[in-house]
Amino acid sequence: MGRGARGWVWGLGLLLGVGMLGCEGWGLRRDRGGPSDRRGAIAATQPATTATPDLTGSLWRLSYRDPVEETERRYRIGLRPGGQLLNGDDQDTTVGNDTWSQRGDRVTLSFNNGYAVYEGRLVANGQRLEGTANNANTSWPWRGDRLPQSADSPRP
Repeated sequence: MGRGARGWVWGLGLLLGVGMLGCEGWGLRRDRGGPSDRRGAIAATQPATTATPDLTGSLWRLSYRDPVEETERRYRIGLRPGGQLLNGDDQDTTVGNDTWSQRGDRVTLSFNNGYAVYEGRLVANGQRLEGTANNANTSWPWRGDRLPQSADSPRP
Protein backbone atom coordinates (compact mmCIF):
# COMPACT_ATOMS: atom_id res chain seq x y z
CA MET A 1 0.00 0.00 0.00
CA GLY A 2 1.40 3.36 -0.98
CA ARG A 3 1.90 6.28 1.33
CA GLY A 4 -1.18 8.16 -0.01
CA ALA A 5 -3.42 5.13 0.42
CA ARG A 6 -2.20 4.54 3.98
CA GLY A 7 -2.89 8.17 4.85
CA TRP A 8 -6.37 7.92 3.37
CA VAL A 9 -7.15 4.70 5.31
CA TRP A 10 -5.75 6.21 8.54
CA GLY A 11 -7.90 9.35 8.03
CA LEU A 12 -10.97 7.24 7.38
CA GLY A 13 -10.29 5.20 10.53
CA LEU A 14 -9.91 8.38 12.57
CA LEU A 15 -13.11 9.80 11.14
CA LEU A 16 -15.05 6.61 11.89
CA GLY A 17 -13.59 6.37 15.39
CA VAL A 18 -14.51 9.94 16.28
CA GLY A 19 -17.87 9.50 14.63
CA MET A 20 -18.63 6.47 16.77
CA LEU A 21 -18.08 8.53 19.92
CA GLY A 22 -21.02 10.67 18.93
CA CYS A 23 -23.04 7.96 17.22
CA GLU A 24 -25.95 8.17 19.66
CA GLY A 25 -26.71 11.61 18.25
CA TRP A 26 -27.29 9.82 14.92
CA GLY A 27 -29.68 7.32 16.46
CA LEU A 28 -27.12 4.49 16.80
CA ARG A 29 -25.93 2.78 19.94
CA ARG A 30 -22.22 2.39 20.49
CA ASP A 31 -22.60 -1.04 22.03
CA ARG A 32 -24.63 -2.78 19.31
CA GLY A 33 -24.68 -0.39 16.41
CA GLY A 34 -28.50 -0.49 16.19
CA PRO A 35 -31.06 2.27 16.52
CA SER A 36 -31.23 3.82 19.97
CA ASP A 37 -34.42 4.59 21.80
CA ARG A 38 -34.15 8.36 22.24
CA ARG A 39 -37.88 8.95 22.73
CA GLY A 40 -37.51 9.28 26.50
CA ALA A 41 -34.77 11.89 26.20
CA ILE A 42 -36.73 13.82 23.58
CA ALA A 43 -39.96 13.70 25.58
CA ALA A 44 -38.16 14.98 28.66
CA THR A 45 -36.92 18.05 26.82
CA GLN A 46 -40.13 18.97 24.99
CA PRO A 47 -43.05 20.71 26.72
CA ALA A 48 -46.17 18.61 27.18
CA THR A 49 -48.86 19.42 24.65
CA THR A 50 -52.55 18.94 25.20
CA ALA A 51 -54.99 18.48 22.39
CA THR A 52 -57.77 21.03 22.10
CA PRO A 53 -61.01 19.28 23.07
CA ASP A 54 -63.86 19.01 20.60
CA LEU A 55 -66.70 21.01 22.12
CA THR A 56 -69.49 19.14 20.32
CA GLY A 57 -72.15 18.16 22.85
CA SER A 58 -70.92 20.53 25.55
CA LEU A 59 -73.09 22.85 27.64
CA TRP A 60 -72.10 26.39 28.61
CA ARG A 61 -73.33 29.30 30.69
CA LEU A 62 -72.67 32.56 28.84
CA SER A 63 -72.37 35.78 30.78
CA TYR A 64 -71.79 39.39 29.77
CA ARG A 65 -72.83 42.92 30.58
CA ASP A 66 -75.46 44.08 28.09
CA PRO A 67 -73.98 47.23 26.52
CA VAL A 68 -77.40 48.79 25.83
CA GLU A 69 -79.38 47.90 28.95
CA GLU A 70 -76.27 47.91 31.16
CA THR A 71 -77.42 44.80 32.97
CA GLU A 72 -75.74 41.46 33.63
CA ARG A 73 -76.99 38.72 31.32
CA ARG A 74 -76.61 34.96 31.79
CA TYR A 75 -78.05 32.05 29.89
CA ARG A 76 -77.17 28.53 28.78
CA ILE A 77 -76.25 27.26 25.37
CA GLY A 78 -75.57 23.80 23.96
CA LEU A 79 -73.11 23.11 21.16
CA ARG A 80 -74.68 20.39 19.03
CA PRO A 81 -73.25 18.41 16.10
CA GLY A 82 -73.20 20.07 12.70
CA GLY A 83 -72.73 23.56 14.12
CA GLN A 84 -76.22 23.77 15.61
CA LEU A 85 -76.35 26.01 18.70
CA LEU A 86 -79.18 25.50 21.18
CA ASN A 87 -79.95 28.82 22.77
CA GLY A 88 -81.44 28.97 26.28
CA ASP A 89 -81.76 32.77 26.31
CA ASP A 90 -85.29 33.66 27.42
CA GLN A 91 -85.16 36.70 25.11
CA ASP A 92 -84.45 34.60 22.00
CA THR A 93 -87.46 35.02 19.70
CA THR A 94 -85.90 33.56 16.55
CA VAL A 95 -85.37 29.90 17.40
CA GLY A 96 -83.19 27.74 15.17
CA ASN A 97 -80.96 30.35 13.51
CA ASP A 98 -77.95 30.23 15.86
CA THR A 99 -74.75 28.39 14.92
CA TRP A 100 -71.29 27.66 16.27
CA SER A 101 -67.91 26.62 14.92
CA GLN A 102 -64.55 25.65 16.36
CA ARG A 103 -61.07 25.92 14.93
CA GLY A 104 -58.52 24.68 17.44
CA ASP A 105 -58.94 26.77 20.57
CA ARG A 106 -60.94 29.44 18.70
CA VAL A 107 -64.73 29.34 18.93
CA THR A 108 -67.33 31.42 17.08
CA LEU A 109 -70.94 31.67 18.19
CA SER A 110 -73.38 33.28 15.76
CA PHE A 111 -76.81 34.40 16.95
CA ASN A 112 -79.87 35.49 14.94
CA ASN A 113 -78.41 34.67 11.51
CA GLY A 114 -75.16 36.46 12.33
CA TYR A 115 -76.63 39.64 13.83
CA ALA A 116 -74.45 39.09 16.92
CA VAL A 117 -71.18 37.17 16.59
CA TYR A 118 -69.21 36.03 19.62
CA GLU A 119 -65.57 35.21 18.96
CA GLY A 120 -63.59 33.66 21.74
CA ARG A 121 -60.77 31.44 22.83
CA LEU A 122 -60.89 28.29 24.92
CA VAL A 123 -58.92 28.74 28.18
CA ALA A 124 -58.56 27.15 31.63
CA ASN A 125 -57.99 23.62 30.29
CA GLY A 126 -61.13 23.78 28.16
CA GLN A 127 -63.41 24.88 30.98
CA ARG A 128 -63.89 28.52 29.95
CA LEU A 129 -64.41 30.60 26.83
CA GLU A 130 -63.45 34.28 26.75
CA GLY A 131 -63.83 36.76 23.95
CA THR A 132 -65.53 39.72 22.35
CA ALA A 133 -69.01 39.90 20.83
CA ASN A 134 -70.03 42.27 18.05
CA ASN A 135 -73.23 43.36 16.38
CA ALA A 136 -73.98 46.16 13.94
CA ASN A 137 -73.90 48.76 16.73
CA THR A 138 -71.34 47.84 19.37
CA SER A 139 -69.02 45.25 20.91
CA TRP A 140 -68.68 43.81 24.42
CA PRO A 141 -66.63 41.24 26.33
CA TRP A 142 -68.21 37.90 27.16
CA ARG A 143 -67.40 34.72 29.01
CA GLY A 144 -68.61 31.14 28.83
CA ASP A 145 -68.24 28.65 31.69
CA ARG A 146 -68.47 24.97 30.84
CA LEU A 147 -71.24 23.12 32.65
CA PRO A 148 -70.88 19.53 33.83
CA GLN A 149 -72.13 16.91 31.42
CA SER A 150 -74.67 14.55 32.97
CA ALA A 151 -77.87 12.78 31.98
CA ASP A 152 -79.95 15.15 34.10
CA SER A 153 -78.23 18.36 32.91
CA PRO A 154 -80.88 20.87 31.95
CA ARG A 155 -80.89 21.52 28.24
CA PRO A 156 -80.78 25.07 26.95
